[in-house]
Amino acid sequence: SPVFQLPQGEISWRWYERLGRLDGLLDSVLLSLQIAAFATAVSLVLGTMAAIAVARGTFPGRETIATFLVSPLMLPGLVIGIAMLQYFRAMGLRDALPSLLIAHVIVVLPFVMRTLTAGLSLFDFSLLDAARTLGLSYPKAVIRVMVPVLAPSFITGGLFGFLASLDNYPISIFLTDVYHRTLPIQLLQYLGESPDPTVAAVSTLI
Repeated sequence: SPVFQLPQGEISWRWYERLGRLDGLLDSVLLSLQIAAFATAVSLVLGTMAAIAVARGTFPGRETIATFLVSPLMLPGLVIGIAMLQYFRAMGLRDALPSLLIAHVIVVLPFVMRTLTAGLSLFDFSLLDAARTLGLSYPKAVIRVMVPVLAPSFITGGLFGFLASLDNYPISIFLTDVYHRTLPIQLLQYLGESPDPTVAAVSTLI
């Protein structure tokens, strides 16, 4: 049926077949995947360093910094989106793609940070000291000793962050333009132009 209805009358593949004819769908999917992959990779690096600093550090304000790094989870996305838009414009950053990349790193970082902080609470840091006494530098010790032990935390944090970026709407809506539309923004346009079950077919595939 061209409209959403329950109970459903017929079952067919017509709305899945129509996906190939949707204008801009593939471009928006690729853009969302690229942004999510970039944001996740950067957040894994930054989140690891921040989590180590919070878990091992004894400097003043440590808890404040930890709270600040996860603060995007505590604020409505609409507030963050408006704040980022104003901040980027004040800096003179008007290009959509760099704005989206920076914003999505900020969105993903708290997921990685919280997951790794939990994993590091159970990690024995004496393993790093042992690796360094055997000749490894600190960065190499982290890569060869800590990363394999914390692999579940990296996978979990990376997966949550990737999905959060891929599905982000309230922040992306303020930073996209005609040439750079992420998948949620493109789906919103489809709903406004032709609200048929093709959008449901996209959602089912996701």
